[in-house]
Amino acid sequence: MPWWFWILLWGALLLASAAALALACWRVIRTGLALVREVDRAATALSVAGSSDTGPTSRSPDAASSVAATDGPGVAPPATRDLA
Repeated sequence: MPWWFWILLWGALLLASAAALALACWRVIRTGLALVREVDRAATALSVAGSSDTGPTSRSPDAASSVAATDGPGVAPPATRDLA
C-alpha cells in the first residue's frame, strides 16, 4: 500500500477518536448540568418546605414538648432507662 494511504488512515482514525471524545464530553457536561438543575430544584423545594410555619413554635407548649421528633436539630433526646 502507498505511504499516503497510511497517512489518510491514521488521520481518519484520529478524527474519529476526537469526534467520539467530543461527543462523550458533551454528554457528560449535559448530564452534569441536568444534575445541578435537579439539585437546585430539590434545594429550593426543601427551603420552601422548611420555611413554612408548622414547627413546634406554632403549637402549644405541651404538644411541642411531648413529641421528641418535633424538637428540631441540636436538642438532646429524652433520657432512656436501662431495661437490663
